[in-house]
Amino acid sequence: MRYGLRRGWVLRVALILGIAGAGIVASPPAHAQSEVPDTSVQAAAVMLTGIINVSRSPGDSRQPYMAIDDAGTLHIVWSDSFRIVYVRSFDRGRTFTRQIRLSGAGGAALRPRVAVRGSAVYVIWTQDISFHNKEIMFVRSSNRGQSFTSPRNISNTPGDSQEGRIAVSPNGTIFVVWDEASPHRNIALIRSFNGGISFERPRALFGVAMSGCPPDSPTGACTPYPGVAVDPRNGKVYVTWHDRVGAARDFQVLFSRSLDNGAHFFPVLNISNAPVHAHCASVAVGRDGRILVAYEVRKDRVDHKHDSFFAQSVNGGASFTRPINLAKGPSWAFSDYPYPAQGPDGTIIVGWEDNTAGGGLDAVIAVSTNGGASFSHSQNISNNPGSTSTEAITLFAKDGSFYVIWEDYANGNGEVFLRRGVVPRRPSEGAGEAEADSGD
Repeated sequence: MRYGLRRGWVLRVALILGIAGAGIVASPPAHAQSEVPDTSVQAAAVMLTGIINVSRSPGDSRQPYMAIDDAGTLHIVWSDSFRIVYVRSFDRGRTFTRQIRLSGAGGAALRPRVAVRGSAVYVIWTQDISFHNKEIMFVRSSNRGQSFTSPRNISNTPGDSQEGRIAVSPNGTIFVVWDEASPHRNIALIRSFNGGISFERPRALFGVAMSGCPPDSPTGACTPYPGVAVDPRNGKVYVTWHDRVGAARDFQVLFSRSLDNGAHFFPVLNISNAPVHAHCASVAVGRDGRILVAYEVRKDRVDHKHDSFFAQSVNGGASFTRPINLAKGPSWAFSDYPYPAQGPDGTIIVGWEDNTAGGGLDAVIAVSTNGGASFSHSQNISNNPGSTSTEAITLFAKDGSFYVIWEDYANGNGEVFLRRGVVPRRPSEGAGEAEADSGD
C-alpha cells in the first residue's frame, strides 16, 4: 500500500529524475529560525517565516499531519521510524514540546491523523498487526495533549483496515472512516458519542469496486483513499474517496453527505468527472461551511503524470463547482496529493508536492483570495533543489495565519518541516463567489 512503499517510490522518482547523487541542503536548527519573512516569496503575495525542523530525528520522520485548537495550540503527529509520535507548540510553531510516542509494540505504525475539540486530542493511525492484517488504532487525550491513553484497535477485522481519517462534530461525535477489506472492500465508518471512551460497531458505508492501480501510479491509488470532514457550524458529515466508475472503469473522486450525524448518507456523487483517472482526494470544510476538495488527475493513461485539481461546494454538497487545474504543469510533470484549507477571511490555500521546477519534488502552495474562483500560480515553499519534499498539508489558525507542514529529505533522512505565513489582502481583490454546477 501507499504508506508502506512511499519511501521506495520517492527514491525511485529520484533515480528517474537523476538526482540520486545530488548535494544535500542542510536545514538550520529549530532554535535558530527567524520570524523575518522570506522576501523571495513576498512577490507572490505570501509572506512566510523560515523553515522549522519539527522532528529533528536521526530516523525517517514521515507522513506528518496537524490540527490546531481554539487556544491556538498546534498539534502535530507523524511516523518516526514506523512509530507514531506527537508534539505540540504553544507559540505558533517556534518551539515544540518533547515528543510523546503514541504507538505501542508491534509492526509498522503509519499514516497518523489528529483531530481536536476543546481540551480533547484524538489520534488515529494504521498499524501492522500481522501479515495481511492492518488495523486502525486510536488514542485520546483529555488534557490538551499532556498525556494519552494506551492504543486501542477500533477496526478489529480479519482483513486489512488502512488509511484512516478522523473528524469531530460540534456536538463531540467522533467520526473515523477507512479503507476496509473484509468481508468485502468498502469504505467503513465508526462513531463515538462519548469522546472516544467507547465506539459503536463499524459499518460499511459504500462498496468499493477497485482492485489494483492504474499503470505506474503512486501507491495511494491502490486504496480508495477515503476522507471525512464535518461542518463546524451544524455537524453535517462529508465523505470522499475514489473508485472505478463507468464503462471505462476509470477512477473518479466520489462524495456523499450525511445530515443526521452520520446515521444515513445521500446517494454517491461523482465530483471529478475526469477524462482519465482522478484519485487521492482530500476534503476540508471552511468556517463558512463551503466544502473544499482537492485531488489529482492523470494526464494520460501511460504513466505517472498528474495535475492537482480543486473543486468546492457552496450549497452543502448538493453540487460542486467545475474543477480548477491548480498545477497546469508541463506534460512530463506530476503534482500529487493536494490538500485544501480555508482561512477565517475566506482565503483558500491548497498545498501539494510538485516536480515542475525540476530536480526533485517540492512542497508548493496556491492561493485564492476570491472564494476559490481562481488561484495564484504555485509557489515553492520548500526551496531545496535536488531534494525531495512531499506530503504537504495546509492549515489555518483563527488569527488568519496559516501553516504548511511536509516531509522533507534535505538532510538525507526524512524530516518533518514547517512554515507559518500570512496572505496580505490586496484592496483591488474582491471576494468573488464561485458558481456551482447543477447537481442532485
